[in-house]
Amino acid sequence: MSDVQIHPTAIVDPGAEIGAGTIVGPYCVIGPDVVLGQNCWLQHHVTLCGPMKAGAKTDSTRTAPSANKHRI
Repeated sequence: MSDVQIHPTAIVDPGAEIGAGTIVGPYCVIGPDVVLGQNCWLQHHVTLCGPMKAGAKTDSTRTAPSANKHRI
């Protein structure tokens, strides 16, 4: 996890993989078996439960267009 910024109030499981340049904002929770690509941004109060993968440059201010997809 190089160059990753994790807010002090965020909780990140040791089993999560976080790509370089990713920013994890206040009160985010990242569970085990979560894989985030490079340069993602989880703004605040985001909870991700695995197993799941989010690609590079994922932005938590946007939501998936389909109800069948993960909202982040």
